[in-house]
Amino acid sequence: MKKHILLIIAFVSVSLTYGQITSTTAGGNWSNPSTWVGGKVPNAQTDVVINGTVVHNNKEDACRNLTIKKGAVLTTLSPQMNGYVLKVHGDLINNGTIRNNEKGNWLQLFLYKNVVNNGVWTNYGVALAGNSEQTLSGTRPFSPYFIQTINANNILAGSNLTFHGTTLLFYKKNKFIIQPGKMVTFSFSDTHKRGDFMPPTNTAQNVKFTGGGKVLVKGNYNVSGAVFDGVKLVKE
Repeated sequence: MKKHILLIIAFVSVSLTYGQITSTTAGGNWSNPSTWVGGKVPNAQTDVVINGTVVHNNKEDACRNLTIKKGAVLTTLSPQMNGYVLKVHGDLINNGTIRNNEKGNWLQLFLYKNVVNNGVWTNYGVALAGNSEQTLSGTRPFSPYFIQTINANNILAGSNLTFHGTTLLFYKKNKFIIQPGKMVTFSFSDTHKRGDFMPPTNTAQNVKFTGGGKVLVKGNYNVSGAVFDGVKLVKE
């Protein structure tokens, strides 16, 4: 009987630690309790569902798993041009929009687990910061200004992927694994030029593509800094 009681207590404890918080359809600032159903601001141990327009505005903003529903928006009002970082310690699923603030403030994300994009994704920077392999997948293009890796983990294409106007920065010779039958497409866009981030062309730097799949490069995308190991490179 005592074991059963302990198990129940442990289960309740985990449930409270990893609860889910949903935004109102009206949305608001991430750090404002009125933005969230129930009036509780999420933290790094909380799963979050965004149903409205939620504005990241505080350097303490964080969550565990993050889901952005169709029609919902994640943006920023950071007072810094390069933005406070929003840390997502679990998976991120975007079915809505991830973008910079329309006044020019830049949204930056640190992502620690797997990422799915089925919506619009046009923010400033994304750091893939996990300590183990992270999978990118989805049906829509990834279009942040840049995606970088921080740790020595590999990145896996979980589906066909498209990067539009994105500079890929792999500093530690991480492997980008593209399995046979999958294709990753890169294309240049000059719509992402802003202030101090104006590469002459979009680039894939220090990336080792492997796995047996295919990389398709369109337009002015520069892959001269990349290594292709068993991956077919096609240029248009």
